[in-house]
Amino acid sequence: MKVLLINTFLYHRGGDCTYTFALGDMLKSNGHEVYYWGMNHPKNYQYEYSNFFVDHIDYNEINSKKTIQNSIKVIKRCIYSFHAKEKLRHLIQKVKPDIAHLQGILEYLTPSIIDELKKNDIPIIWTLHDYRLLCPDWHFLRHGMICEQCKRGKYYYCVLHKCKKKSFGASLIAAIESYTYNLFSIDKKVDYFVAPSKFLYDKFIDYGWPKEKITQFYYHLYPFPDLNIDKRQKGDYGLYLGGLVPWKGVDTLIEACQWIDGYQIMILGDGELRYKLKKQVYNLALNNVKFKGHRRGEELISIVRGASFLVIPSRWYENCPYVIMEAQSYGVPVIGSNIGGIKNLVSNQEDGLLFEMDNPEDLAKKIRYLVENPNKAKAMGMRARLKAEREYDPNGHYRKIIDTYEKVCKG
Repeated sequence: MKVLLINTFLYHRGGDCTYTFALGDMLKSNGHEVYYWGMNHPKNYQYEYSNFFVDHIDYNEINSKKTIQNSIKVIKRCIYSFHAKEKLRHLIQKVKPDIAHLQGILEYLTPSIIDELKKNDIPIIWTLHDYRLLCPDWHFLRHGMICEQCKRGKYYYCVLHKCKKKSFGASLIAAIESYTYNLFSIDKKVDYFVAPSKFLYDKFIDYGWPKEKITQFYYHLYPFPDLNIDKRQKGDYGLYLGGLVPWKGVDTLIEACQWIDGYQIMILGDGELRYKLKKQVYNLALNNVKFKGHRRGEELISIVRGASFLVIPSRWYENCPYVIMEAQSYGVPVIGSNIGGIKNLVSNQEDGLLFEMDNPEDLAKKIRYLVENPNKAKAMGMRARLKAEREYDPNGHYRKIIDTYEKVCKG
């Protein structure tokens, strides 16, 4: 089968990219022809037919120079892109795919490409990695607080509250995008959707999307880690791994560190809040928080495997965080906030612990519990590994994907 995998970004950048590459490798290992299509980007890997990719555009750079011309340029590319349609048309003529599997396409590739795929009678599957089709700001956050006022098409609230970057202009464009998606009838044009978490699945159904066109199964890990967790050596540190951005709740973790008696917490990642979070550590006079920046490859794997636990303090509706899946596959228990898809991946008191979102004292209590009960923490880690083997196995995922492909191709 010729499979066209479509994602805006085609380098390791986030969960949608991680899944795209893992899916592509898995499909190729099972004898399928896989083609990639997205946006040309300086960080992209080498791809066949990259000359058919859409031109690179940096919205942040363009928006930094606020002119009418730049605003028009953004609107022409982010809502319905004729440029993307034309580029995709040439690729389709060249490779003649049997099916298209969409990942992250909004804002850059836009739903315009769905029209081109339908015009060429190519079945379409879309894995939903976030809530962009439901919320203009896609985080379901209004200035740091959970908000669902835009439910069922009331996107004007995004503009009234300046939800997008606290900017009237950015919020207006985001609202226009959402209204366009509604008018475009994406739910009717796409043949089938895949929801990686039960939470995201339920949210789309609650917002009126057709239940008969959405299925739910987790991401997979490919290749799946091969290890004997009984021989695994644990370090004396907890770990946060992810972006240093407002919706990730790292400030809650740092505040909790003042009540964990000096136990070391290692923070891996970077982002816009790096200096603010470091200042928070300084103001609290903490000596048990270490910022380690980005780590990759075997070094990153070694750090994750050696952690006593992983902390996910998010304050938004996480979908299906790869970092949780990866930690569990290494036998590392997870302490996560009780919100969104985190609750689907972490079973409280079984393979990890859940704490009340934005409650640093409760988080500190859960951290102390694992620190003071290492045998229970180890048992949770072993159960986490068993869950990973059961739920994130690439062979099981492959069967579900192929079943979905065949179902869509048969009409």
